[in-house]
Amino acid sequence: MLNEEKEILDLFDEFYLIMDEEKIQPVKGKEISKITKSEFNFNGTNKHKTVFVYNDKNQLSENDHLMLENLVTKGIGWDMNDLVLLDLNKNKFATLPLIKEFFHPKQLVFWGCEEFLSVNKIPQKLHEVLKGKEINVLTVQDISYYQTSDQKKLLWKSIQQLLGL
Repeated sequence: MLNEEKEILDLFDEFYLIMDEEKIQPVKGKEISKITKSEFNFNGTNKHKTVFVYNDKNQLSENDHLMLENLVTKGIGWDMNDLVLLDLNKNKFATLPLIKEFFHPKQLVFWGCEEFLSVNKIPQKLHEVLKGKEINVLTVQDISYYQTSDQKKLLWKSIQQLLGL
């Protein structure tokens, strides 16, 4: 399987980016990264250069959204718009390089996303902050896991460590 965008681009003269059935666009050569970057579907302003990445096929439940909101507003002390909520289910083209290029995050929190982490060769060390040159990464369980888990304290400690609180 080819993982490098360059290798894929060298194989084909033309790509088709299908956004929905009514909107099919031919994409020539290296233009593909320009189009995919501009098509990110996310919430938030990225004020603190922090991106919460999750993969939700059924949308966030009301309880999951409330838990995230409490974590951000009451725990961290930010407004929900101060960070980015990025649903991989709505951004199937997303790769780690595209996320880095588009959002320029300092912190990335991956909620579940095991397949994405594996494909992008990101170590899956739950609740452990991985410090990189430019970005610190935290991998945790799916958001709904913490609704009933006794690991909320561990989640909170790892978020504090990631953000230096």
